[in-house]
Amino acid sequence: MSSSNIHEDPEPLLKGDIEPDVPIRVVSPIKLAFVAFFLVSAGPFGTENTVKTGGPGLALLAFLTLPFLYAIPQCLMTAEMSTMMDQNGGYIIWVQRAFGDFGGWMNGYNNVFCNMIDISLYPVIFVEALSPYNFNLTTWELWLIKFGLILFVAAINIRGINMVAYALILFSVIIFVPFLVEFGMRVTHMRPKQWIYVPNSTYLSDHFGDFMSSVLWAYTGWDGLGSFAGEVKESSTTYPRGIALGLLLVTTAYVVPILVGLTVDPNITNWIGGAYYFVIADKISKWLGIAVTVAGMVSSAGKYNAAMMSASRAVWAMGNPPRKLPGIFGYSFSYYKTPLVAILFNSLTTSILCNFGFGLLIEVDTFLNCLTLLFEFGSFLFLKYKEPDTPRPFAVPGGKIGAWAITIPKVLIVGLTLAMAHVWTWCICLGLNLLFVWAYWLMLFAQGRLFSIKGKESKETKDNDNIQNPILSQNDDVIIN
Repeated sequence: MSSSNIHEDPEPLLKGDIEPDVPIRVVSPIKLAFVAFFLVSAGPFGTENTVKTGGPGLALLAFLTLPFLYAIPQCLMTAEMSTMMDQNGGYIIWVQRAFGDFGGWMNGYNNVFCNMIDISLYPVIFVEALSPYNFNLTTWELWLIKFGLILFVAAINIRGINMVAYALILFSVIIFVPFLVEFGMRVTHMRPKQWIYVPNSTYLSDHFGDFMSSVLWAYTGWDGLGSFAGEVKESSTTYPRGIALGLLLVTTAYVVPILVGLTVDPNITNWIGGAYYFVIADKISKWLGIAVTVAGMVSSAGKYNAAMMSASRAVWAMGNPPRKLPGIFGYSFSYYKTPLVAILFNSLTTSILCNFGFGLLIEVDTFLNCLTLLFEFGSFLFLKYKEPDTPRPFAVPGGKIGAWAITIPKVLIVGLTLAMAHVWTWCICLGLNLLFVWAYWLMLFAQGRLFSIKGKESKETKDNDNIQNPILSQNDDVIIN
């Protein structure tokens, strides 16, 4: 094994807390780009609803402008925070460092519940790919198919991030090929005037809330790239390069299928979310319909694979000091250095939640994600002022002014989305957050007997656990005796 100097007194990321198992840094810009593609998009499947609720004019406008107003600000923030704190856990440790125990607790639990709902969407979309073929599967048979996907993804994630990344690169080829072939076959049938159609104001007023939820859901997930920062090589260059390529892949995957679909069916009321791209492909060619069906199933498997990787590292971080979950959630499989218990936990919750309807899941998921984004951007701005001299290998251009410039548009979009949410979505998410507050005070009351959320006691827990591994810098190796 190669070795180099290990810092005698490493700079702690969380006031004295250290990472129990230091993973190997294997993520390159290419791997990060394809992980980003699957965390955010994995193809156009499920975005048909944007055309139905906003028309092709608003849908294309959103997919071409949101990268600048919504995605790029989130990408820049993620790149800066991930290189500033290049440790697994991402947004969990960002908010904890900025706002302390209570802010970290509320952000952590909102993220865990958001991730639980988010990853549960993909087995649902996976089986919806079969709906055009009328297999007449029973509810029990559909669940068995979903559970098979859950076991498959759990096995890949247990093997580690390298296995996940290679699988995602292969999956992306399967997804892009049929849509690029479609584009070549239908390019002469395209009519630009179809691209700018927007429904009347009455129709939009009834559907705009659903439209906003759908387009923002289609661009969420960038912050998940910070959850595995401890496994990224040369993060100061890997993050910006990988994110730029990933953003190009995402936008292409959304825009091209809409342009093709309008040549086949310009009637937006037919664009039913989840399965309509298969119908469009089948009208062009039977073999293309089969190819898009396979691509849709691979897309769901890949997105679930990437989301499981990110979400499990967030749960793992909450199981490590300063703990917000029992320590068992912070257990790592020593051979592969993967968050084994967190993967199994997320697999169990997915097997339950995947039985709920897609519409219910996506509304609550988008709302919780908006709340967590407010926490993350708040921590990003706060640390600009609280720790101005902390090294940031990649920093948002423009200093504090640049930080505000990328934050304000995103906060406005998030605020609009929250304002347009249904009343019952507000009630569910408010109820969850009241539960989180109650749990926080319960833990404060029980501290010393269950697990502590105070920094001082977290350090004592750390010492008692005899954690030996320091956080390593980008170029350090682990000396194994």
